[in-house]
Amino acid sequence: MSGSVNTDETRPLLSKTFNEENEVKSHVANAKYVLFTNIILSMVNAGFTGILAIYFKDSMGLSESFATTATMAGVAIACSMSMVGGNIADSFWGHAKTLRAGLFCLLVAYGVLLASRLTYIFVDNEHLFRIVSCCAICCVYLSGFYKPCISTLMGDQFLPSEDALRSKYFSWFYMSIQVGSVVSTALAPVLFNNVGYIHRPTSLKDGPTILFICILSFLALGVGVLMVPWKHYVKNPAKGNFLFKCLGIVWRGMTGKRSAGEEHWLDKSASVYTREEVEDTKHTLNVLKVFITLPLFWGIFMQMNASWVWQAERMNRDVTLHYRRKSLSFTIPAASVGTANPLLDIVLIPAFSYGFYPLCKYLGFPLSELKRMGLGQLFAVGALIAQSLIELIMSKHPAGEVSIWWILIQYFLISCAEILLAISAYEFAYSQATARTRGTVTAVWLLTLSTGSLLAAIFPYIPLSKVILPGTLAGVQFLLFVVFLFISWNYQPRVEEKIEEIPKGDSLE
Repeated sequence: MSGSVNTDETRPLLSKTFNEENEVKSHVANAKYVLFTNIILSMVNAGFTGILAIYFKDSMGLSESFATTATMAGVAIACSMSMVGGNIADSFWGHAKTLRAGLFCLLVAYGVLLASRLTYIFVDNEHLFRIVSCCAICCVYLSGFYKPCISTLMGDQFLPSEDALRSKYFSWFYMSIQVGSVVSTALAPVLFNNVGYIHRPTSLKDGPTILFICILSFLALGVGVLMVPWKHYVKNPAKGNFLFKCLGIVWRGMTGKRSAGEEHWLDKSASVYTREEVEDTKHTLNVLKVFITLPLFWGIFMQMNASWVWQAERMNRDVTLHYRRKSLSFTIPAASVGTANPLLDIVLIPAFSYGFYPLCKYLGFPLSELKRMGLGQLFAVGALIAQSLIELIMSKHPAGEVSIWWILIQYFLISCAEILLAISAYEFAYSQATARTRGTVTAVWLLTLSTGSLLAAIFPYIPLSKVILPGTLAGVQFLLFVVFLFISWNYQPRVEEKIEEIPKGDSLE
């Protein structure tokens, strides 16, 4: 029987007709709304995280080390919540609904944070301010369960046959993170330092209050844009509680007796669970083996919000720009030095995507996702060595004498490492997960960031000098790189099912 094919929101793996091909264009267009929302979320997250250590130190009265630990612990909590969100998305709500719920919770949390600052202005009660502020900051990070859903929702808008276009969108997705980070990292400290915040402010012109109002306003804008094409998003439905089934399959595989003909130790679970569930678990564990070496990388990367800020404070941040007969002098805030990372990313992402990667392919050395991730770890080692050498130079000069421009070396190296590893890992997590497990696998990837944040929170308490500690971490990271090489060499990739194209005008019988 001849007839047209109706696509539904689950995007089944069927051949495309001409009518369906037109519908695909509208789904791809939906990804642009996700990208815009991601820019807003990046502005909010980067701006808030960038000033949080200083806020803890100067407004809440914490020590420098404890402020760093509290900041890193907060980031770790947010990324840990991604595991909760990934499981909720895969098991109950789906990616779209989980994302929407997380963003509304984030709106409420920032509203409470703004209310705490208003309490500090209009009510003479500093203890109440600190209690409400701590609760609000905790709520902000607990709302992080939306994180694995935004990239997954974007990826869901593409058919498996559009993997090349999807790969470009993942690069643009990470680019959107950097665009938001540039704006917020540059402007947030300026707004934050508008008025002193150690003593009790007396008006709404208080810098942190203005910053929190801006954060809340932009976040509301981002949520509004995301909701515009809500009815047209491809929304893959939840397919049961995979996480608990995965744990059950692993437990049965570890404790059950192996029968003849079973090639894999998890095949012992096939008598209780479906073959699809067992295969999904195999793919998930396969990806976990790759991700297990990555937390230290994120611990190193997080130093931009911690030890690298304190390093910048001890450098000469006075800059004079000359143009013809005019000159402009200013001092770069230590918290704004981190703007170098997203600025470099904006320049380097196109350079890698349209220059370095095609060149390697042309020369006969194509870089797979795993090869890029390994190369990124080597660049991270280089960034730590650069940090150690710069600290050595600073130790031989008075404080404030070494120019801030030296720190750009380590920022360049860590930015290259980030592009090589992070973008590739996002693509790897999506492509190597099945439709049933994408939220969970993406959450596991974000969990490596959470673990790295916890490691970064420990670094200030390691009894090593500012020169020796980065070098020691570089050695450990190199050893993990060797382990990563062994794991990736034996990795068996999952081949994603392709959709067979049908000439225009044809239909399925």
